Amino acid sequence: MTDRQITPLLELDPDLGLLLAEDRLQAAEGELRVVVHSLDAGPWDAGRLSGASPDHVGMLVLDGVLAREVLVSDTVSTELLGPGDVVRPWRVHDGSSLLRHQVRWSVLTRSRFALLDRRFGVELSYAAQHTWGIDRLSPEQLAQCIAETHGPELVAAAEPYPGAVEVIRGWRAGGHTIHVASHRAPHAHDHTAQWLERIGLPFDELRCDYGKVDWAAGAGIGLLVDDSPVNLLAARAAGLHAATLRHPWNAQLCAREGIACAEDWPALGDALVPLLGQWRVDGGADDNSGRA
Repeated sequence: MTDRQITPLLELDPDLGLLLAEDRLQAAEGELRVVVHSLDAGPWDAGRLSGASPDHVGMLVLDGVLAREVLVSDTVSTELLGPGDVVRPWRVHDGSSLLRHQVRWSVLTRSRFALLDRRFGVELSYAAQHTWGIDRLSPEQLAQCIAETHGPELVAAAEPYPGAVEVIRGWRAGGHTIHVASHRAPHAHDHTAQWLERIGLPFDELRCDYGKVDWAAGAGIGLLVDDSPVNLLAARAAGLHAATLRHPWNAQLCAREGIACAEDWPALGDALVPLLGQWRVDGGADDNSGRA
């Protein structure tokens, strides 16, 4: 599976909007966005999706041809699927069946499909996120999003902010201890550690749990770098220095005393030179050691 991208649904299949009133059509054109995947020709292990929630709408075939074969004893029934068909390869029943059977999927020609999951149609614009809460998703949907984001596949595919690794390397070279505390479930620890090692970010401790500010205050941490306004304010209340990259949801805190703020990581490193010392290799590392 390749070429993951997000595209307006009606741009991919305009016919879906033919029966909509003008106002509904305009809303759908702006709000209905889907993830598009591509599949190369060959056998398709759709069984990996068998445990997906039946709440998902399905996978809309955009182009190409797929074959679904159902084997019952020595009889094979084949269904061909193409553009406009909706595929649901996950279980929608409890798995019981009157007849024992096997389902095989094949991609006959390179195909694309739009993933119509239970969240499709909800656009969470970065620029429009002026609060820390996300009220366009239900608590259950938000929890599912977070769980997926912290899963092994998406963590492994993530890329660090430009300059983040270099700044943190500079702090470490200057004698600071680096603690990485991530607000995610403990079972995410191992694949998070593997990702940190892959990108070359040095750290002395990795914690995957909840309540990072209380832990940091108790452990004698001097600086918390975070993007949550809740954590930034709690850090200041606990006597910690705080720093963040500027985001729409925390920009109002950038004027507060004791909270360093910058547009990118190199600028943040420069803003923290009075506290942590020089991070740039060509500028040399100060002897201002401590715990960050």
